[in-house]
Amino acid sequence: MELEISPPAIEIIKELEELKLEAYPDGASVSIGYGHSNLSGGEQFELGDTIDEEKAEQLLVQDLEEIQRIVNQRLSNYDITFNQTQFDVMVIGTFNRPGKLSNKKYYDALLLDNEDEIAEIWNTSITDEDREKFPGLIDRLNVELGALNPDRGIPVPEEGFDPSPIQSPTEPPTTTTTMPMQDEEVDTQSRSEGITNMYGTPPQDNKKLTYEDYVLSLLEAKINMQRESAGLQKLVFTYRAGEKPPPPMKTKPIQIGEAESKMIPLDRSNLKR
Repeated sequence: MELEISPPAIEIIKELEELKLEAYPDGASVSIGYGHSNLSGGEQFELGDTIDEEKAEQLLVQDLEEIQRIVNQRLSNYDITFNQTQFDVMVIGTFNRPGKLSNKKYYDALLLDNEDEIAEIWNTSITDEDREKFPGLIDRLNVELGALNPDRGIPVPEEGFDPSPIQSPTEPPTTTTTMPMQDEEVDTQSRSEGITNMYGTPPQDNKKLTYEDYVLSLLEAKINMQRESAGLQKLVFTYRAGEKPPPPMKTKPIQIGEAESKMIPLDRSNLKR
């Protein structure tokens, strides 16, 4: 049975590619939307063409269908079976480097139990030259490997979890928190012709992605899916990379003797026999 990419993995790809509604030079090609390249063989665009977000989503779906077909075909050729997590990681990587990740060794690597061994093999999918010129690719590899680690996945909400924001007793109720997101221009000089985003070159080569970015985007997507199903407005998280998350609350452990000293003795004088 052929696998399909999971919704959280799609959100990772969208975060990595970043939405561009105007066609831009992409190495020897032209790209638009979420890294859709003219080299994909799909719908073609010229510099200056514009699309809306709905069209970008449509192009992404079409591109992902092709990438999923490629990965499933390679799994069949190599006689390898992936679980959902392994499949997601391979699709995320192949979306960026379809040629580089065609070798069977990368498929075998995702079956290993040792994370260090997986990382050692996976890191060979980019060259030393690309590492030096485009350090953002290293961050991208870390995101891909992080998606393979279940401990770095989407936190599972506890039973009874309410996705609504917690209201402060001293502040008026709000339904969303917002943060202005600056639209970044594409740096066409920093792109590599050797590594592709789909069939073109890697978008956002110089954009450094951290583990906090990755976890936050997954959590944000998960919560907003729950809120949409409940008919609530989407939330926009105020925390982004470069800021430090609030430190965890520290609690003083209570010793057994201390706990017993705080117990109130039961008054048995009024108990009836």
